[in-house]
Amino acid sequence: MKQKLFIACSIILLLSGCASRSTSPIHFQFISHDVRQTQLRQITRWQARGVLGIRNLSTNKGAVVNFLWNENGNQYQIDFSAALNFVNATLQGKPGSVDFRQGNKHYQAKSIAALMQQQFGWALPVRNLQYWIKGQIAPGQSSETYDQYGHLKTLKQNGWQINYFAYTQVKNQDLPSRLTLINPQFNVRIVIKQWAI
Repeated sequence: MKQKLFIACSIILLLSGCASRSTSPIHFQFISHDVRQTQLRQITRWQARGVLGIRNLSTNKGAVVNFLWNENGNQYQIDFSAALNFVNATLQGKPGSVDFRQGNKHYQAKSIAALMQQQFGWALPVRNLQYWIKGQIAPGQSSETYDQYGHLKTLKQNGWQINYFAYTQVKNQDLPSRLTLINPQFNVRIVIKQWAI
């Protein structure tokens, strides 16, 4: 019981600490949302390091993992690790192929949705998340609102509600540092501690 309480408190402190960490104040400038979306489309190689917390709302079970996401055009690799390295896994994807490795286990599928459904019985929208994590609208229909600087504030797309709470600046680009994804089954919180573009 004490160990579970310690882990829960550590997770809360980790997420709150990451979310509140700041150096000097950032002075954003207004850029129209159309121009911002065009700029974000041009960022095809990037790296994001942070913390992802996911809760299944139907079972009330959740997990928190660190992630390192490398995106290179139409290929990506996401490395996951949990506290004290209890879980280490790598997800690699390219058009028509997805690989998932955890320890000596190796799984393959034609799509990330198929692989996650096969292995876990549920799937996160990783293909759309490639856009959403940058503050970019994924292809397809959407409904969105913007803040006073032209950043995405809320986005509804493909059955998900995405809320953007904070942005940071990287090489004169404004990128999200804290966001949540919500649908009837899942609540996903993402804190990005470091961007590289």
